[in-house]
Amino acid sequence: MCIWRNSTRDAPIYADIAARIIDAYSMTLYTSICCFAKFTWNMTRPASSLKFIDQRKQNNHFDASICIGLTFLWCPLFIIVNKGRYLILEDIGPLPIIQPSIVSFFVQTTPLIVTTVVSVSFS
Repeated sequence: MCIWRNSTRDAPIYADIAARIIDAYSMTLYTSICCFAKFTWNMTRPASSLKFIDQRKQNNHFDASICIGLTFLWCPLFIIVNKGRYLILEDIGPLPIIQPSIVSFFVQTTPLIVTTVVSVSFS
C-alpha cells in the first residue's frame, strides 16, 4: 500500500513522470557510453592533434544531439510497447513496467546491444 500525503489524486501523475525519467535515464546512459567511446577513440588517434577547435565543437554538438535526441526518440517506444505505464511498489516507489513480449524485449535490449557493438568497434 502506498501512502501519499493528504490525497492520492496526484499519485498517478507523479508515478508516470518518475517512470519516464527512469526510462530516459537508462537510455541516456547507453548513448553517453557510445559518445564517450567515440571521444576517447578520437583523442587517442595520432591525427587528433591536427583537428581544429571548430571541428571539436562540432563533434561535441553532435554527441550532445545523440545523447538527447536518441533518448527523446526512443523513450516513446517504451510507452507504446508496454501495456501499463508504471508499477508502484511499497517503500520503493513507482517503477516502469516491462511487459514480457518479443517487441518489448527488443526495445529493452537494443540500446545495450548497440552500445556494446559501438564500444567494441572503437576499442
